[in-house]
Amino acid sequence: MSIIKNIAVIGCGQLGRRHIQGLGKSNQRIKVHVYDISSESLNICKEFIYDIANEIGNLDFVFFDDLKLIGSVVFKYDLIIVASTANQRSIQLGELVSLMQSRHWLIEKPLSQSPKELDELTALLPSKGVWINHIRRFIVWHQNLQAIFCKKKIHEVIVTGPNIGIGCNVSHFVDLVNYWTSQMPISVDVSGLNSEWHDSDRFGFKEIDGSIKINFSDGLTLLIVSDNSFSNRTIKGTYDSNKTFAIYENQGTSIIDGVKTEIGRMPFQSELTGLVFDEIDQTDRSVLTPYSVAADCYRPVIEALLNHWASTIDGAGNINVPLT
Repeated sequence: MSIIKNIAVIGCGQLGRRHIQGLGKSNQRIKVHVYDISSESLNICKEFIYDIANEIGNLDFVFFDDLKLIGSVVFKYDLIIVASTANQRSIQLGELVSLMQSRHWLIEKPLSQSPKELDELTALLPSKGVWINHIRRFIVWHQNLQAIFCKKKIHEVIVTGPNIGIGCNVSHFVDLVNYWTSQMPISVDVSGLNSEWHDSDRFGFKEIDGSIKINFSDGLTLLIVSDNSFSNRTIKGTYDSNKTFAIYENQGTSIIDGVKTEIGRMPFQSELTGLVFDEIDQTDRSVLTPYSVAADCYRPVIEALLNHWASTIDGAGNINVPLT
């Protein structure tokens, strides 16, 4: 008889629910302890689980609206998935660490809303067994691209598209460049960002469009442009002696040095979380980004975003960027 695994999902908004759905892809029997501060979110999650019951027959559920209660149920979880919003992330992680133990942690982005909170997270979290959910590293065709690009001298990467959501999503592309090259970001130019932040899709949070440029340790530059003049998101760049590449994730194609290849579609989180868990549980390892690497990549980015936010009328005097 197989051992039942215990997983806690902290935050059951849209992303948390997709993680739950994705756990249905695991080969293991799992008891999922779901926590959210909002009773409304918990009720929506229960309805969602009922609707997809045929996809998640390997899962059993217990719901909590009190962290102290969830921390008293299981001595040590096999995995804790932190899918809550980034506001007060260090406070919540502090509570989690004090109330429960886990063999492994999977944390969503953005990591924090300020450099100070990032320092607090680093002090709180275990030195091993903590990964950040930069999911491109787990996707096979992105791994194939990495095997190509890690052998090249990449000069420039340009990401363009509509509604990219630079504040919340810049870390995805910084991580992608780090994955390809192992280079670290050393400085960030926010002079191309719009002068005003706009309301995020989530109430109480903000987003920013325009352009942001990240300089990496070996001279590579990453430019991200969020503008509605673009119809689709594209990742382009130059490498070696001015050879070019382009990745069209929405179309599932790439063009590298003039050669077009069908690479595959971008899978949904609801297709991946169970597979991620099985790898972590069976090997104590993951191809996802270790926390220490993600934190070092994120630090210059959140410092620059905070400086930009604090320079605006709405953000003047703030010590956190209101990222979701």
